[in-house]
Amino acid sequence: MRDRAANGCLDSGADRDLAQEEIPHLTGAIEERLAVRLLQRSTRSVSVTEVGAAFFTHCESMAASAKSAFEVAEQANAKPSGRLRVSCPIVSQLPFHACEEALRSNRLVALLPDHKLPDHQLHAVYPTRRGMVPAVKAFVGMLATTLPRTMARAKREFHETVVQARARRG
Repeated sequence: MRDRAANGCLDSGADRDLAQEEIPHLTGAIEERLAVRLLQRSTRSVSVTEVGAAFFTHCESMAASAKSAFEVAEQANAKPSGRLRVSCPIVSQLPFHACEEALRSNRLVALLPDHKLPDHQLHAVYPTRRGMVPAVKAFVGMLATTLPRTMARAKREFHETVVQARARRG
C-alpha cells in the first residue's frame, strides 16, 4: 500500500481481497484512531507522510511476523518432532537388554529365577487431549500397538536366558 500510495494510487486492496472503495475508509479509520495523518491527499495525488512511512514499515514487519507464526503452527501439525520424556516407576528391576550379556556369561545370577514379575503398566501422562502435539499422539499410538508384543518377547527371552544360565551352572 505504501508503494502504491507513493505512486499516487490506492488500489492495493486487490492484493488483500478488499474493494478499492474500502481502502480510503480503512486508512481514514486508522488515521482517526491514531490521531495522525499517514497519507497526504490532494485532488491530484496521494503521498505517504513521514509518520505514515514509519507506520507502514512496522505494519509490514508485523505482517511478516504473523505469517511466520502461522507457518510455525502449521508445521507443528506436519510431522511429529521434539523431545518426549518417558519414565517408569519400577526401579528395582534391570531391563533385560541391560543385563542380558551378564546373565548369559554368568556375571549376574537371577536370585529368584522362578519368581514371576507382575505385568508392567506404563502410563503416558499428558496435560490434556485438546491440542495434543502430533508427536505425543504418534508416540502413544506406537506404544499401544508395539509395546505389548515387545514386552511379551522380552519376558520370553529373559526366562529362556535364566533357564540356559541355570543349566550351564549345573
